[in-house]
Amino acid sequence: MIGLALTNFLWPHHTTLFLSYLDTLQSISATRILEIAPGHGLLGYSAINNLVNDYCYSCIDISESSLSLTSQLFVGVDNYSSVLADVTTYNDHTGTYDLIICGELLEHVENPSLILKSIKNLLTVNGIAYVTAAITAAAPDHIYLFRSPDNVISMIESVGLQIIKRTLGTSKAVYGNDNLAPRVLSCWIHA
Repeated sequence: MIGLALTNFLWPHHTTLFLSYLDTLQSISATRILEIAPGHGLLGYSAINNLVNDYCYSCIDISESSLSLTSQLFVGVDNYSSVLADVTTYNDHTGTYDLIICGELLEHVENPSLILKSIKNLLTVNGIAYVTAAITAAAPDHIYLFRSPDNVISMIESVGLQIIKRTLGTSKAVYGNDNLAPRVLSCWIHA
């Protein structure tokens, strides 16, 4: 997880997305924040440090070690809570989050549309979500392979979410073909 956090500063395509994320956060007003599968917690921590209003930050994950690592980053932070649960079956707080963050989770699950449906259900009427997905990034822990940005966009739209802004981070071409290069698509979305 620490290595993954460092990629936001060491890999140009991740840096592009992270800087775009920080820039967009400046224009967002949110009081209730949920981070799904926070991993290292950098995205959520950056969100609460860029929001000017009071907030309540929660994170949900099926991994105890992920929640433990995230809690270390949030030591001394008020209004922090974590839930050990699967977001696809978590429905205690339907429609209660102004901002939902879900960074590079979709490629790690068999059915990413279930995560997207959960995001839709957990957003407030005017809520916004930040979702990223790896594309053509074959890795042992990537069990769903997105082959193009359009694959991600279609899946987001198929569950009734609308993309407000998107950014594509691309690494170096593979065999001279940019379409084979590992990429990450970030999307700001709302219901």
